[in-house]
Amino acid sequence: LPRRTSPSWTPSRTRLCSVPMNGRRQRPHERVTRWKASDASPKRGRDRVGFDVRRDAFRRMVADEKFEVLIEDDCEALNAHEAAIFLEFGCTVGDPSFDGRPTLVYTTQPYLDDDDGGAYYVDVRGLLVESQSRALKTLHTSRNLANGGTLGIDGRLYFCFQGAKLGTKEAHPAGVSSVDPHNWDDWRVEVETWQQRPFNSPNDIVQSQTTGSFFFTDPCYAAAQGFAPPALLGDWVWRLDPDGCASVVADNFSRPNGIAFSPDETQLYVTDTGFVVGDGTSDRSKPRSVYAFDVVHETTTKPNVGTKQLLANRRLLYVADQGVPDGIKVDVRGFIYTGCADGVHVVDPKTGCLQGKILIKGNDGGAANLCFGRGPKFERTLFILAEAAIVAVHFQDPDSRGAVFGAERAERGKG
Repeated sequence: LPRRTSPSWTPSRTRLCSVPMNGRRQRPHERVTRWKASDASPKRGRDRVGFDVRRDAFRRMVADEKFEVLIEDDCEALNAHEAAIFLEFGCTVGDPSFDGRPTLVYTTQPYLDDDDGGAYYVDVRGLLVESQSRALKTLHTSRNLANGGTLGIDGRLYFCFQGAKLGTKEAHPAGVSSVDPHNWDDWRVEVETWQQRPFNSPNDIVQSQTTGSFFFTDPCYAAAQGFAPPALLGDWVWRLDPDGCASVVADNFSRPNGIAFSPDETQLYVTDTGFVVGDGTSDRSKPRSVYAFDVVHETTTKPNVGTKQLLANRRLLYVADQGVPDGIKVDVRGFIYTGCADGVHVVDPKTGCLQGKILIKGNDGGAANLCFGRGPKFERTLFILAEAAIVAVHFQDPDSRGAVFGAERAERGKG
């Protein structure tokens, strides 16, 4: 989703503290920045986070108001934007102080690199979530602009790439690619065209645990922002089957954005952020909504695809009163958590009723994306990407555990 500030904002090179290596400037993938735990003091954190209780269920969730501001800086330096993915067993990057430790992976907003002719880049970064020194490491840097992401059932990380338009150079195609978090040289393109047409700018993605198919959104934000060529396809929701075939499963969106399954995969939730046009303007007549679909199964004779999932019975579930609902996740009871301009809105999917808000204060970007932790220690922790801060909210209610999607590996995969 585009940065939700004034239309005059211009991205620039990230200002991460780095130490020169052999007398030369570090490239983005060589940077490691460390914040001391005192940088996120309770006093500063108390000013950053608040709770707006609307229903008793939310009151029980946040009864002790326990949270941490893991890290905060200015928006350009931290740039905590999309693809929140928690890895209990961490990543492998060849750094003993970093490897194998609980890590939150995220992608930045596009920034300009003046050393490369003004090309736009996006970083995939990892933050250690439980160390005294909050190490933040750039894991991958690409001119093919990464956006949303998810953990796959094979242990790989799957990212949406928005593509890129590089002046007179050949444009990078938009699509979906994956990487082994324990081998950052092992990138694979999963899909980048449909009937020889490029995708617009895939935004967010989720994988079905039952069929292995991916569902992803494809709004035309990159074209609206000037990062990619003009869109040739509609603003649609797609299904990518294990055999590599992509199919449109939902249309009639203005800007489809966040996407998530219900815990039992009988429902699929999609946010529409058409209110934010993408060119620095907003259109109050467009959606700022969460829609729900029934997921139905149809038997198929296609090799390696036992059944295919279709979407039916579209219905409006929730309209955000502040900004737009961007990233979206669910807990084990089915409650929906979506990032909006004032923080995270928690919604009951049965009624569409707002249960409460986790307010992110003093930050123009609101909450762009979020994810639950994994494993006994982190499963009731919600990690929130708030552009200039990363916040961890610890829930008291045992039902406020993240629904588990994907399967993590502790070491490099084979094949």
